[in-house]
Amino acid sequence: MDGCITLIKQSLPSLSGAETKIAKTVLQYPDKVIEDNVAQLAKRAKSSPAAVIRFCKHLGFSGYHDFILNLVKEIYTKQNLTTENERFSNFDDKLSMNEITDNLVDTVRSSLLTLKDLLVEKDLNATISMIKESNRIVLIGAGASAMVADDLHMKLARLGFSSEISSDYDMQLVVASTLKKNDLAIVFSYSGETSVAIESAKLAKNNGANIVAITRIGTNSLSKIADIVIKIPNTEALFRKSATVSRIEQLLVVDILFLTLAKDCEDANEKLTNTWHAVSHFRNR
Repeated sequence: MDGCITLIKQSLPSLSGAETKIAKTVLQYPDKVIEDNVAQLAKRAKSSPAAVIRFCKHLGFSGYHDFILNLVKEIYTKQNLTTENERFSNFDDKLSMNEITDNLVDTVRSSLLTLKDLLVEKDLNATISMIKESNRIVLIGAGASAMVADDLHMKLARLGFSSEISSDYDMQLVVASTLKKNDLAIVFSYSGETSVAIESAKLAKNNGANIVAITRIGTNSLSKIADIVIKIPNTEALFRKSATVSRIEQLLVVDILFLTLAKDCEDANEKLTNTWHAVSHFRNR
């Protein structure tokens, strides 16, 4: 896991009061914290050793030692990246086209670099394994997230994986309720609070299916249900004028899964060539 400082910044809204004090201390004095043991950091943050351990676990580290190693790596091997840019998600309607373009491009650039820091290889690999081993794969999403789910549906088909998807919310619930052990539901929801996403995940989970959630970092209803959470940056306001950035982030996750699956398929090139020809021939008619 890279991007320790970025991860802390992204996780701030979901931390407890004690954990927030520790996070702010680390962000303010990272070069000093790397020399602290658990008790010393607790004292520096006016907290407790138990809270420090909870803080490390909340961020996804195995323990304090793992957290410090990642913090040291970031401080000494890379320059901390620009903090998230909220100019586009809250833009002034009077901005010129050039200003909108600059703001959006800057926001997307910053967000994608943050996404790189948030992605956890073991979670991506576990998702790949589930896709390969599941009897059924169902893709769930609403609104902008539905478009991303449809993109994964198409890419899985090109590699010979059968998945199910529906734009009808009632049908999403119906299909989710039929899943069982050794089946997989991949649920897309930036907010993690979309009703159909949550209810579908609950239905599938109650029947023993595996749940992979692709959602924003931090505690939300969907992430609490999922077996695996692939986190995307908390870049956009939940009530925003455009879902551009979060959609791009989710699409990038889909491409990472697709390319990794393709790499592991012996006949991937043949399948991709055949599917490309099938579509191109149709379009040329």
